[in-house]
Amino acid sequence: MGGIFAAGCLLCGTALAQLQIDATWSGSYYNPEQSGHGFFIEILPNEQAWVAWFVFDNSGEPYWLTGIGDIVEDRIDVAATLTQGGQFPPAF
Repeated sequence: MGGIFAAGCLLCGTALAQLQIDATWSGSYYNPEQSGHGFFIEILPNEQAWVAWFVFDNSGEPYWLTGIGDIVEDRIDVAATLTQGGQFPPAF
């Protein structure tokens, strides 16, 4: 996976000269050969995108890296915020 989020590569092997990030990129992405993490990407107006990387730490606890960033040529630059310790109903 390559080049979209600072932590991962979404399109390894894709020629970057052909890469254009637009609204068709909005969606969820994962690699079935690398279970336990994936991305949500939502393309926003004004050359921006919201990105979330959902993953588990070494002890199996879930956490998310999320942020809004600028689309710059063939990448999305995001200053991500770490969110961890989320709970599911009925505990939240």
